[in-house]
Amino acid sequence: MEIIRDWREFDTEWFAGLGTLTRPQGNPAGRSKRKIWDCVCAFDIETSTVMVKGEPHAFLYHWQMSFDNEYVVIGRTWEEWLSFIDILSSIVGDNRLVIYDHNLSYEFQFLKGVYKFKTEEIFALDTRKIVKCTMYKGSIELRCSYLQTNKSLAQFARDMRAEFQKLEGDLDYSIVRYPWTPLTPEEEAYCINDVTCLVSAIKNEMHRDRDSLYTIPLTSTGYVRRIIKEKMRRWNNPLLKAIQPNLELYEILHWTFRGGNTHANRLMAGKILHNVRSWDRSSSYPDEICNRFFPMTAFNLMRAPDPDKIQAAMDEGKAVLMILEMRNVELSDPFYPVPYLPRDKCKELTGGDFDNGRILSADHLVIAVTDIDYKIIRDQYKAEIRILKAWTARYGRLPRQITDTVKSLYEKKTSLKGVAGEELEYMHSKEMVNAVYGMMVMALVRPELVFDEESNEMLLSEEVDLEKQLKASTKNPYLAYQWGVWITAWARWDLEQGIRIAGEDFVYADTDSVKFLGEHDFSGFNAEAKARSIKHGAYATDPAGVTHYMGVYEDEGIYEEFKTMGAKKYAYRKDGKLGVTISGVGKKLGAEELEAAGGLAAMKEGFTFKKAGGQQAIYNDNPEGLVYNSVRVTSNVALIQSEYTLGITAEYADLLKRFPDVVQDQLNEMF
Repeated sequence: MEIIRDWREFDTEWFAGLGTLTRPQGNPAGRSKRKIWDCVCAFDIETSTVMVKGEPHAFLYHWQMSFDNEYVVIGRTWEEWLSFIDILSSIVGDNRLVIYDHNLSYEFQFLKGVYKFKTEEIFALDTRKIVKCTMYKGSIELRCSYLQTNKSLAQFARDMRAEFQKLEGDLDYSIVRYPWTPLTPEEEAYCINDVTCLVSAIKNEMHRDRDSLYTIPLTSTGYVRRIIKEKMRRWNNPLLKAIQPNLELYEILHWTFRGGNTHANRLMAGKILHNVRSWDRSSSYPDEICNRFFPMTAFNLMRAPDPDKIQAAMDEGKAVLMILEMRNVELSDPFYPVPYLPRDKCKELTGGDFDNGRILSADHLVIAVTDIDYKIIRDQYKAEIRILKAWTARYGRLPRQITDTVKSLYEKKTSLKGVAGEELEYMHSKEMVNAVYGMMVMALVRPELVFDEESNEMLLSEEVDLEKQLKASTKNPYLAYQWGVWITAWARWDLEQGIRIAGEDFVYADTDSVKFLGEHDFSGFNAEAKARSIKHGAYATDPAGVTHYMGVYEDEGIYEEFKTMGAKKYAYRKDGKLGVTISGVGKKLGAEELEAAGGLAAMKEGFTFKKAGGQQAIYNDNPEGLVYNSVRVTSNVALIQSEYTLGITAEYADLLKRFPDVVQDQLNEMF
């Protein structure tokens, strides 16, 4: 590998001699008809953050670009890079050079300040989430490898067993470097490795999946999507088209959709607990896909629905989607640890008492639910319920093209775990089996994004034809959106059973995990889950000869100490080692900071993580005429070190103070 420090010395004859790849028949990925240059490239920049007129801004001081890891070209200014790319584009001509960037959304924020993009040149998932963009009349295409992998660069390189790995540690970003600042050999090596490890990882990934730059997916769910799409060609297409929701149904299904159930027992929040057990459900979402029933016919509107008719429909084995109006709502057991009704999914909500976003009581609310949610709500709450609207469909199993794919991936993942030389296949199977769920809950209707050339910003379109967008999304379907809605509903149902098994000893739950005090028997639940998995073939044997069944609760050990301050906010000591799971706090640095401050005893309101708070991105879209020490500052994103201070809302704090004395006495005895 040759390092070139002046782009004008790059071997353009070598580059021109590479030519183009052979285009596969049918161009599977549906990409441009241009031929792709036979070269795996990676691009990255280094920036300095400074204060300009009291505001944080950033500018480029170094860029690096790898060509198949044969050459790495480095430079110091955008002008150099654009001149270099201009030469490459003239060689590529009407073909296309693909360049990977591991955080294109970041680089794009700088790029749009030095290059005039057109609306049609950008493909984005959100205003700050750029999947790819093209330049120089389409001859240059930048793709985001982070969105393609959903992994940090270091993790991606490790998982792909890349020849080059990201160097340990980070550059000292507190040092302000300029385009003329000399870099030490160590600093330069750090920059170079960021692109060489990316090229190496991409090449290994393509080799593993027999992909090329034509066929490699743009996003992480693309891998399993193409498998399912191909297999579902053999399923009943007229039936699949018939069960696609119209706009009204889709909007209600979207309202109904919820993710995993995550909650802390308010009776135990803020206390250091000892010997907390954790039991996790094996492959929760894959289990629901393979073993549960889903709406498999078109939804039909129910006439004059009422609770008796809803119960009769459920008794007949029908899936039910409904809108509930609830009055005088309150928990049947005022101390039930995980109230099910979520505040943010309720409309017309009046009055009420809340537990970290969950409804303890309310005067009035309207919510959309599945029959599965309905059963949990009826078990947990007392209320006057009126069914405003309801639809029914016949339950059935998902197409075997989907369930067989999930079972095959699960079997491969299980059989390859820990097998030397099979690390790439194991990791890929594990990621794929988990990605099936993500693919099934993709929204069919999204806000339309438009890059406004005048303001130089990605904007949400004010005019969106939802009906047209839905028709386009369901024109050639291979899935039904309601299946994804039911997957998470079933997962919440099975988690609810674990919460009930733990009873008054329940401490914390997160999607597929239940943490509790004492000993509790999961054998009854597991016997049923195992029987379902045996019946449907949802099990696999590992290299040690142990058979694993989807959906069973498995003992994940004991925390010597455990403390939670609410959902996604807990710390623990396991096998003597401190760990933290706090949204917005880095796990490694967070554990180190909390340990240094005294461990779990220091985890309380007001404690500040100074190093583990991560970085905050400050976007500056159109700064005009800014110059810092002779460096022109254009569109940029400044990364500043962020602190994280532990806290709870005033509402939650008030709730924790309002327990009756008798309950507080019981808790004091427990702890």
